[in-house]
Amino acid sequence: MHRRNDGMKLKLPIIFAIPLFLFILLVMATTAMTIYERNNVYQARFNQALSEAERLISLLQKVTEENLAKAEEDDLINTFDVIITHDYLMEIQLIASDGYIMYANNFELAGNNTNASRMKYLRSVRTKDLKINSDKNEFSLVYPVRQLAGNFSNHVAYIYSSFDLEPIQRQVNREIESRIVNSIVFTFILMFLLFVVLLLTVHRPLLSLKNAFLAMAKHDYSTPVEDSFWSEFSALAEQGNQTRRDLSEAAKEEAFLAQIFNVAEGLFILDDEFRLQRMNSGFLQVFEQAESYLLGESSLLMGLISMEDRNHLIQQGFMQSEVNIVANNTEK
Repeated sequence: MHRRNDGMKLKLPIIFAIPLFLFILLVMATTAMTIYERNNVYQARFNQALSEAERLISLLQKVTEENLAKAEEDDLINTFDVIITHDYLMEIQLIASDGYIMYANNFELAGNNTNASRMKYLRSVRTKDLKINSDKNEFSLVYPVRQLAGNFSNHVAYIYSSFDLEPIQRQVNREIESRIVNSIVFTFILMFLLFVVLLLTVHRPLLSLKNAFLAMAKHDYSTPVEDSFWSEFSALAEQGNQTRRDLSEAAKEEAFLAQIFNVAEGLFILDDEFRLQRMNSGFLQVFEQAESYLLGESSLLMGLISMEDRNHLIQQGFMQSEVNIVANNTEK
């Protein structure tokens, strides 16, 4: 990158500008898409965790009903002790219909009575109840425990459980971060390959063209223009090399003419109508006239050549020559 002193804006080489622009664009796009996808991923994990929790508490409900019906309290306690090892389970209580807490993973609460507001809420539950907080990182499940003997509609206890989904959120965030990093690395590798392609197929041919033009400006026609994979640059290189060859031939011809003009006295060039087109200093000294005065004058009228010489030159192909030189060692 460089800044010109003539007030022009900052310039950025094309081999850097294109990959850099695409890199920024692709990273922003993939990051936005990944963040948007995060909500879908978390929702899927949330639904999965909710389904597993419902199956778990439903199974616990059946086991609790059977153990209470058989008065197997020890087996019931052991079952709850196993349940509390669930990864997302934050709180679980078995509350009797009179408010007595029969079991709680917080052992300080076991043996006490639950508060009146919770008891009122539990008694309003008929089959099950699900509550999800606004951030969707925690939910609670309530399953009533039915009396197996007699009227099934009588609830002898309630299973209250709450689940913390912060671990799922952290897991999803790590996955999203990993996806973003992977997409950045992949995009960087892709843009590096693009940089290499542009370097070999665009930058080098353009640099070769620039160097060839700079060399031609110094009358050096030996520097070729490098060919390119792209058809447009290849055509430009072909045209540049053709121009270089044409200028080289013209320079050789000009050098040849200059050599002749330097060694001959009274040398002049005529057009196809035998009018003066160019002359050297020796010719001007012979006639003691300025070049501007003599240009376009007829060589026949000036006596430089005779009609016989004219006819002879025409027969020799003078009219078809691209450069026509007639030397005459004229004496003053």
